[in-house]
Amino acid sequence: MNQIAMQLNLNWKVPLNSVLHSIIKPEKTSNAPDSGVCEELRFKDELCFDESSIDVISHIQKTSTFKSHLLTQSEQRPYKCDICSKYFKIKSILENHLISHGEQRPYKCGFCGKCFKLNSTLKHHLLTHREKRPYKCDICKKNYKTKTILKTHLLTHVENRPHKCDICGKFFKLDKILKSHLITHNEHRPHICDVCGKCFKLDKSLKSHLITHNEHKPHKCDVCGKCFKEKRYLKIHLITHDDHRPHKCDVCGKCFKEKRYLKIHLITHDDHRPHKCDVCGKCFTLNSYLKSHLASHSEHRVHKCDICGKCFKKKTILKTHLVTHVEHRPHECVICGKRFKLNTILKYHLITHGEHRPHKCDVCGKCFKEKCKLKIHLITHGEHRLHKCDVCGKCFTLNSYLKSHLASHSEHRLHKCDICGKCFKKKFNLKRHLLVHG
Repeated sequence: MNQIAMQLNLNWKVPLNSVLHSIIKPEKTSNAPDSGVCEELRFKDELCFDESSIDVISHIQKTSTFKSHLLTQSEQRPYKCDICSKYFKIKSILENHLISHGEQRPYKCGFCGKCFKLNSTLKHHLLTHREKRPYKCDICKKNYKTKTILKTHLLTHVENRPHKCDICGKFFKLDKILKSHLITHNEHRPHICDVCGKCFKLDKSLKSHLITHNEHKPHKCDVCGKCFKEKRYLKIHLITHDDHRPHKCDVCGKCFKEKRYLKIHLITHDDHRPHKCDVCGKCFTLNSYLKSHLASHSEHRVHKCDICGKCFKKKTILKTHLVTHVEHRPHECVICGKRFKLNTILKYHLITHGEHRPHKCDVCGKCFKEKCKLKIHLITHGEHRLHKCDVCGKCFTLNSYLKSHLASHSEHRLHKCDICGKCFKKKFNLKRHLLVHG
């Protein structure tokens, strides 16, 4: 037996089955004397081991595990995937990876019906269905269902970002987040949507997009009854019902419900605007703001209102417009009692009740309650009048002023007084007229 152990130490290629065969005790089934001819042998149903045999098997299992561990410490990746050319350190990991290229998903979740390619992935998924959260963060006391999620969460409390992007210089806490970020620098979009033909850089982005084509909204808010297609959107929505604003801006003292909104807000305090519009030259702090702005230069209006047929350049503007077709005004002003359809309009209205005018014009010294009003006012100091009326040739500093002016050339009077029946071209003229009725 010692010779077997020595042989295993010298040569790792000896399989476990051959070692078992050498230590299993055979039993003779014939009474004939031993000869040069091989006797008919059979093995007992119950394997016979002595203590030294068990020690050898235990030694083999331990050393095999240790050998696998040593491979993870090596930089060498000898096992290549013939499909995607990715390399792996261990053959078993390559075998598991190859399953990801297959379409078969044999492991089904009994709770939600979702299918998985690997049994280990299903087991990990099943943890999301349980209510128990045994893993607690010692820093913020938040609880999690799995240990891996807790480990990922703990990194949010660490300021160290060791993984740097060589292209843009951005730092990340996790290597996998860096890898996902690097894809954003690549123009290759291999994941295509079979419904609308849109292409994506990441498979998870495609999966998230496919949900938008589905009308099913299984995730319902218990507070207001609003339904969502994805659970993550419901979680984000639930924060709107909470008045707690734990994330405070150190510059202006403004508080936010979510950390991401604070991060976006902090950019407004920075004068650096790296994202420039090639059409008008306007600069923005965020690339998302630039993309939204570029839609204003386009004549393409893809978002149509099913009620009045009006078309819009942005989906957000269409959603805001749809509210105008609803008579319900749930947002009430506690000062004057006036009601509004949108909470944002109520917030703007509340500013009119305040006497504070923090936004001052450097040209004439006039102060305004809102920054947007100051921006509009600053245009009046400029001599540049881009917006010209094709009827009378009059020029205006703002496009909104031109639109209002064009109504004076039209004979169409849309705004009617319900008391006397008089019609007006402009809505504000109707409002002024209503005052005469008291």
